[in-house]
Amino acid sequence: MVIEDQNTIRTARPKRKVALAVLDESTAAQLRSNLDETSDLEIVWSGTDVEAFRTEAPKAQVVLANIELLGETPSEGMNELVDRTGAELGIALYAYAKRSTLDEISSQRIRTLRSPLNLPMLRCQMMGLIARNLLRAPPPPTEPDMSAAPNVEPPIYSNAQLGKLQQISTAVDCECPNHLATLLQNLSDFENYSKNCENKNDEDAKIHRMLYEHTAQARALLERAMGRLIEHEQIEL
Repeated sequence: MVIEDQNTIRTARPKRKVALAVLDESTAAQLRSNLDETSDLEIVWSGTDVEAFRTEAPKAQVVLANIELLGETPSEGMNELVDRTGAELGIALYAYAKRSTLDEISSQRIRTLRSPLNLPMLRCQMMGLIARNLLRAPPPPTEPDMSAAPNVEPPIYSNAQLGKLQQISTAVDCECPNHLATLLQNLSDFENYSKNCENKNDEDAKIHRMLYEHTAQARALLERAMGRLIEHEQIEL
């Protein structure tokens, strides 16, 4: 429970975790042993048996699969697993693979990552889902003063810094800083928009306050992820 002032009491916001189906033993173990970095992720299925995966067809938002377990046509295998689970994102894991194989696997909904995983990089790939789950989480009850202003963290990064991050190049072929900076800029813009949006009545004011608060929380979450990414990539702003 969070006490904002004498008139307002807010309960902690429940987290909606990103559901993962993991077809790789070492990756599942790595995720489970780093709970501090995976608190907003939940493994709903893990194993190494492709047939068991197909039979049980777990519902998941993200499928992580070792391409060595997918036979001679990993591209077809990845697409099948994503289709069976209804996942929004597939991540094909590889230790060594031909560039042509990775190019064939990669698509708008399937990405490739080298294993063992770099967890900040994995979170970056899923950041859109993490942020959306946060926004979809049911709002915490507030009592009794519904007109109290939300308690939000001020932005960490300026527009100039986000602009620099949108253009920066890293040592490897990774555009995570660019994409994450764009997400942050969009969230910041909408945060300001919802804060100042015109209200026709009290219900409008409540909705806009809710949008402002949720967006600010999502922005703060992504800023923490950006801090980890900047440290990992040794980026100087």
